[in-house]
Amino acid sequence: MLRFLREKGNSWLLKGLLGFVALTFVTWGGFSATSQRAVPGGRVAAWVNETPITIREFENRYFQQAEAMRRQLGANFTPELEKQLNLRRSTFQQLVQEKLQLEEAKRLGIEISDSEVAFSIQEIRAFQVGGQFDQARYKGVLQQNRLNPRQYEELQRKALATSRLRQYLALGA
Repeated sequence: MLRFLREKGNSWLLKGLLGFVALTFVTWGGFSATSQRAVPGGRVAAWVNETPITIREFENRYFQQAEAMRRQLGANFTPELEKQLNLRRSTFQQLVQEKLQLEEAKRLGIEISDSEVAFSIQEIRAFQVGGQFDQARYKGVLQQNRLNPRQYEELQRKALATSRLRQYLALGA
């Protein structure tokens, strides 16, 4: 094959054929790269309607779930138990459910103000010392959980919105 290419490499037919193959690969690769929608936060693991679940978002949530289980169960939390509990699937299902609930809350006009988020965080006992909110403790607990305040506040905003949605639905039932 290489000998054939060396001997006939100057042929216009061969050059045209190689050019066509190269062009096909370039355009096919370019099309597949542009057919995926870019989203802030990285590659998308799944779409819930028009809302993406990024791989990073899934991995962060999965890590948080696994760490919570480790703290709760200690040495009893084994890889076998993790598989038995199907932690990856349940984490993914929770994310899908959360996205659907947040979409519905937005559709209904449920909004959570910054002051509501701040108040709810100050009421969490894990962030209090002597019954009072402690900024250093807040930052320390978040750091242990590999979160920054902005991330945690957004998580709290989402939790408040889904809680308010459930209250709204309960009143209508």
